Amino acid sequence: MKKLGKILYYILAGGLALFAIGYLVYEIVWKGILDVSNIMRTLLIVATMILAIYRVASGTGRGKKKHSEQFFRDHYGQHIGRAFIIPSKASKKFFAALEYYQYNQPSKLVDAMRELESACTNNDERFAVVFFKALGYDAMKSYANAAAAYEKALLYREDSTAASNAGSCYQNLEDYDRAIDTYLFAIKIEPDNAYPYNNLAQLYNRKAEYEKALFYAETAIEKKENFRQAYSAKAVASAMLGDYEEFEDAARKYVLYGGDRNALTVHLKQLGSDMV
Repeated sequence: MKKLGKILYYILAGGLALFAIGYLVYEIVWKGILDVSNIMRTLLIVATMILAIYRVASGTGRGKKKHSEQFFRDHYGQHIGRAFIIPSKASKKFFAALEYYQYNQPSKLVDAMRELESACTNNDERFAVVFFKALGYDAMKSYANAAAAYEKALLYREDSTAASNAGSCYQNLEDYDRAIDTYLFAIKIEPDNAYPYNNLAQLYNRKAEYEKALFYAETAIEKKENFRQAYSAKAVASAMLGDYEEFEDAARKYVLYGGDRNALTVHLKQLGSDMV
């Protein structure tokens, strides 16, 4: 029904635009009226209809769902915590800014959170604002800024996800020693968080230290059994170590949980493995 409604909207808006153009042509050709105000009126109608169609098609108009504060607390409660529990102008701005995160508008998210930093009154609020600012930088692939923001967030609260994300930023910046230290710090904060173990496995595979990669991939899998990326890391490490049985087991489970066997094969060929 929603799709049908959009189609009808496009027909109506397009029809109004065509009617305005047709009426202008009628005035000029049949009635011989050439009035600048009529031309401007037609251009305004056509431009308005085109903009309306664009807003509906791109989801930037009124059709975009606005999420409640409770929605964000339910979905991102670990990182919002007790921040902005008292209604205020700052709390309204914070939850409004999270709409940018929800709709993948990272630059707007960063700008909004930067403006909010001075309005924070406690460390819970400071952590939440800086953490989401870091997520925005991360999505923009501005890894140096993202890492700095994650590190700043960690000053307000020790959080495994923030530390693990900071490590990923350092890894993308090829600062491997700092990435390793940050991943280990994430593990220290939350030993059962599978993600920093997987990140370490991926990093050690990149460094061709396959024994270490295998250890951390297996540990990640112990923490999260259906961890597709960890099975990928284990498959790569096992292949490069020449363990065909372990490679096949990891590759099979990688595919089982949604991985692409062909992509894995191509990657191993690039590494020079004869396992495939």
